[in-house]
Amino acid sequence: YVQSSQSFGWVKKENIAIGTLEEIKNFISSPEFVIATAPKADIFLNDQRIQHYDYVRMGVKLPLLEKDNVKVQVQIPLRQDDGSLMIKTGYMNLEDVHEGYLPYTPRNIIKQAFLLLNAPYGWGGMYGEQDCSAFLQEIFGTVGILLPRDSKDQAQVGYPLASFDKTDKEEKRLAALKNAVGGITILPLKGHIMLFLGMLDDRPFAIHETWGYRERKSSADVVRVLNRVVVSDLYLGAGSKKGSLLDRMLAIKAITKEQ
Repeated sequence: YVQSSQSFGWVKKENIAIGTLEEIKNFISSPEFVIATAPKADIFLNDQRIQHYDYVRMGVKLPLLEKDNVKVQVQIPLRQDDGSLMIKTGYMNLEDVHEGYLPYTPRNIIKQAFLLLNAPYGWGGMYGEQDCSAFLQEIFGTVGILLPRDSKDQAQVGYPLASFDKTDKEEKRLAALKNAVGGITILPLKGHIMLFLGMLDDRPFAIHETWGYRERKSSADVVRVLNRVVVSDLYLGAGSKKGSLLDRMLAIKAITKEQ
């Protein structure tokens, strides 16, 4: 049974390496580090980058040893046969990482989000992919902001710009969105969460990882499966029993560097 700053639960013993407190502190507190900025950044075990080991997802932080014009040398944690921790050297493409955190700007957040456009949906990390909350977690991790794992917990962070209930009209929601800054604003819904992009021709747009939405056809709803990261306006789902994204929006939250 393990606990981290973002989640807790049972993990198979063969997937855990046991290290000393000093070893682990040295690894996670390295003053020189890189952040994975690619959706999936490959790690290799030789400097020619031929012997592939694994990949890490966007936002993962690894200690930096050296770098040149094409690659970086990093430390990676491995499990030895006896279950103990071993810190090994790995190599990554320079283009897949950034030395230190990216500057926290709306432009950088939106750029990272669009690198994941069309990335497959994976509820709870299923199939090695991400769901709506992991999507935001990975993006904001590149600038050093560690969001909680679940959307309901993410909805509690940030500076509240507005909150809504079912009785609030569309006009109130749109007026509040016009004061929000795209790229640093999240939009929580029940069971879902999105990154606000901004307004275009008075229509609000967001980028989000979603399984699908409901569309009204005749007297019944039809489920449209998207199963990927999409850009949509907030009228998606309008007329269905669940309502549009705009109708279902619970709050508008600005994510600040100090959480």
